Amino acid sequence: MKSSVSDLQSRGYVDESKIIIDKNTDIIFLGNKLFSEIPTDRTEAAMIIKMRNIEKLIPKLIEALKIEKKLYCKIAISDALVSFREKSVEFLIPYLGSIGKNQHHNLPSKPFKKDSYPLPRDIVARILVKNGIIAVPKIIEQIETLSRTQILESIDVLGHISFYTKDETALPVLLELYNNNKEDKVMIWKLLRSFSAFSNEEVTLILNKVKNVSTNKVFLWEVERSLGLIEKRK
Repeated sequence: MKSSVSDLQSRGYVDESKIIIDKNTDIIFLGNKLFSEIPTDRTEAAMIIKMRNIEKLIPKLIEALKIEKKLYCKIAISDALVSFREKSVEFLIPYLGSIGKNQHHNLPSKPFKKDSYPLPRDIVARILVKNGIIAVPKIIEQIETLSRTQILESIDVLGHISFYTKDETALPVLLELYNNNKEDKVMIWKLLRSFSAFSNEEVTLILNKVKNVSTNKVFLWEVERSLGLIEKRK
């Protein structure tokens, strides 16, 4: 059933094409508007911040994203953060794995059967993925200082971007994580998935070794899928 206008507005929906931008609107006012009790106000504020390219409000956008519950408000805030490109990436990396509760904390109960790379479940990881290749060196620079939770989401970002850009800059970092975290099952599972992005001999050797030695069914699902995608890409 089609949602009513009032229902959409209650979730923060705003028609961006109808927004009138007043370049004289105070930046502090816009930042405060991100926390209005009215969902459409919050969406409108995020849209205007994006349109006016007000990079000073990147921290406010992230602060708002941390507590936002309404769908269209979240979309508008995320879109604004994506629009700032590399200027927002460094601000976002520390928040990997800390916003929302949809991240993978345990191994999955069934395989992912599509021929695509799954979009990260973590909202900050999704924003970084949309920023594309510019996020990769920033994550690599910080990887040694990140917590386990942040690294888990970083793997999703690096794998996804590498898969769709065919860039191999992240491979040495992913291989190092694999070699140094053999006891961390969730991390190894994510890394086996990330290897589907690389047509590399060392990666293929690792995947085939896991295939021949491991008894972990989740690892075997991911290895078969990664090897299949690598072969398909050839």
